[in-house]
Amino acid sequence: MKRVLLLVMVGVLTLIFISCTIEETTSLDNGHIKNIEKKYKDDNNIDYITDENADILFKELFGIRNLVMHKVYRDKKSMNIDIYFNENVERNEIDNIKKFIMKVFILKRTYKYTAFPYSNVFNRNIDWDRVIFKIFINETKIIEHKFNQISSGKLESNYYENTHIELPSRIVENSNMKTFSRKVRGKYWGIKDVVFEKLYKGNVLLIKLKGKKVYKDRDIQKIRELVEMHLATQLENEDEDTYGMNINYLGIIIQLYSDDEKYYEETYHNGQNKKYWFSEYWGNHRFFNFQ
Repeated sequence: MKRVLLLVMVGVLTLIFISCTIEETTSLDNGHIKNIEKKYKDDNNIDYITDENADILFKELFGIRNLVMHKVYRDKKSMNIDIYFNENVERNEIDNIKKFIMKVFILKRTYKYTAFPYSNVFNRNIDWDRVIFKIFINETKIIEHKFNQISSGKLESNYYENTHIELPSRIVENSNMKTFSRKVRGKYWGIKDVVFEKLYKGNVLLIKLKGKKVYKDRDIQKIRELVEMHLATQLENEDEDTYGMNINYLGIIIQLYSDDEKYYEETYHNGQNKKYWFSEYWGNHRFFNFQ
């Protein structure tokens, strides 16, 4: 009898804990939603496009389960798509929403399904030459991608991705990365932590080298050489063995931090025929160049 009562009490306490956890999470989400909603006010110059079935269609057709909110609206000739995820979002969800936006709003193509999110945009007598889509996690902007149609079939693109914040869905590490981490920390005692992130752009790896010390140019040059000799080549070979060519590590960014303040950033172009460092923003760099 005592054992039964003990099991009942454990069950009740577990339910109370789960209930409190759910309530706290929901409250947090609602707080974010209220803050987000304040950004979208009635404006005669903005045409909001709604789809009451979008949530369930995103979930059923594309496996997008951590969606908090989505806003689609047109101002003048721009189509805007703002997507909000919670902190539990997985990488495949972001990949899937990007593919959806590319097909429907940028290429203006439909799916074979009888219904898909925002299919009603094709039933309206509207057109647009410019697309701006943004992806947020909670209220932090992670991606902003702008597309302009400059001529028939040609697009001009401008890409931004927030690299300051560290996201679980971007963190990666394999044996080659672990080996590089040991080497760089062994040679440079001031580097206390090495973080690898596979950026959502898809073919770019970010390496954050963290510590208190600020390294001088001659040390940074040697760190770059370590990247070339003990990481870039190995990752390229890894991809070639798997896919027949390097597609995941065409760009390798190194960022150096002192007390969480970034003081250096440069990108290595790890192409098949050309390999070089550049300091310009990596987001719009042409990594796929087979000339």
